[in-house]
Amino acid sequence: MSNTKVRFSVPAEHDLQSIRRYTLSSWGSHQWIKTKARLDRAFDHLSLFPDSGRIGSLSGDPARALFRGPFVIFYDHDALGVLILRVMSQKQHAAHQNHHEEWAGEEDLDL
Repeated sequence: MSNTKVRFSVPAEHDLQSIRRYTLSSWGSHQWIKTKARLDRAFDHLSLFPDSGRIGSLSGDPARALFRGPFVIFYDHDALGVLILRVMSQKQHAAHQNHHEEWAGEEDLDL
């Protein structure tokens, strides 16, 4: 089992910046540290198990989704590694899911 490189798209980087700002302003630095640790564990999980997310599409393009706590991480992977496409709250995902995406697969564990 080897680690696969994890990269972030520009929209995913913006998502993470937004999550950071929102978490800091709403709940403070202690919660941001916990939130960042949860997301980092999820990214580490994807580096080890890139096929673990549900298969589906994001705005019509093939993608996978990994559900972790209040977040959904949308990604794809290829020979270069894992590319994080978007990171959003499950509430945001639910709003998009009705219109843009379809997902299949087993429930993901909350690590």
